[in-house]
Amino acid sequence: MSKRETNKPELIFIGSEGGEEYYLNLGDDNVRGWSFMGLRPETEEALRERARDTRPQDILGISTNDFNAIERYFDYERFEDDMEEDWENSHDIQAERMGQGDDELHDVTYYLGFGSATSIFDYFEQNKITGYDSYLQHFDDAGLMETEFEGLMALVKKGQERQRGMVSTDNKEEHAKDEAEKKEFVDYFLNIKK
Repeated sequence: MSKRETNKPELIFIGSEGGEEYYLNLGDDNVRGWSFMGLRPETEEALRERARDTRPQDILGISTNDFNAIERYFDYERFEDDMEEDWENSHDIQAERMGQGDDELHDVTYYLGFGSATSIFDYFEQNKITGYDSYLQHFDDAGLMETEFEGLMALVKKGQERQRGMVSTDNKEEHAKDEAEKKEFVDYFLNIKK
């Protein structure tokens, strides 16, 4: 279990799975849709190296045959330098966090680039996360204690019911109650981080 803190306090670490770290963005008023993000952690060194490996054809959008016709006029060194300098934009960085480096002796900065996004409601349903045990089994590294997970799960269940049309959003009283519950949930998590 780990609490991965980023430079954005509104991001709550839910867990990591398959090379992505999943965060819930509490800054999203709806706490749904794109607010559940799979972010890919990478170091600056790895991102710069990958950027230098970018082929001109990947950027220019032309076939290898077409590129071969102009290749002799192409300045590869300048292209690689430009790609390397654009490493931050290429990774679509959403946040940063500190973590243990490969040598396990020094902390390094991990840049969290956009990976995948889905609604948390669909993600939990598709991965059959229905309780704390299935949550712990699903994620390689889980970020929530059981009491925190239960608060999240209450929100997820309500969202899943709403998606299935089991909860009316037309009723003003019900909608106000949902909004109050959601605000309480968001406030709870933001206070934990303080």
